[in-house]
Amino acid sequence: MMILLLQLMGLSKKWPTYSSEEIARHCTRESLWIVVDNSVYDVTSYLGSHPGGIESLLKRGGGARDCSADMAFHTSRARKMLESFKIGIVDPNCHPSRALNNLKESDPQNSCCTITRTSKQSITEPRFIPCIKNKYTEEAASLDETINHKNTVSSP
Repeated sequence: MMILLLQLMGLSKKWPTYSSEEIARHCTRESLWIVVDNSVYDVTSYLGSHPGGIESLLKRGGGARDCSADMAFHTSRARKMLESFKIGIVDPNCHPSRALNNLKESDPQNSCCTITRTSKQSITEPRFIPCIKNKYTEEAASLDETINHKNTVSSP
């Protein structure tokens, strides 16, 4: 409501809306859009400059997944830079099941999030669970295993 009020007063930009189908068409090196929260960003021109590499962006392109969890690993400068690539917002009238069907399957170990659905959940209520895996979490898990092993061996 507040955004609408600001738009009416001319204090906020009215962004174009994009359907999940339109976003899904932009998943290549020639045209790459990503989604963070409800915003759509055209990051095509930034592909070669991304410190995480081209592949990390391509995996998330075309709205394959919401990249909001990834933003936790970016500096405030990077988040500010991302705003310069904003081209619009996700159409709020998009049917969630269509958006879910457009998501690409990926290797869950390398994904920024996993989509799960239980038999009790309807397809219109996807549940996003972040599963962040990096060298630090792997090292911590290895250290935990070592400590647990030492505790079981030294216990009388």
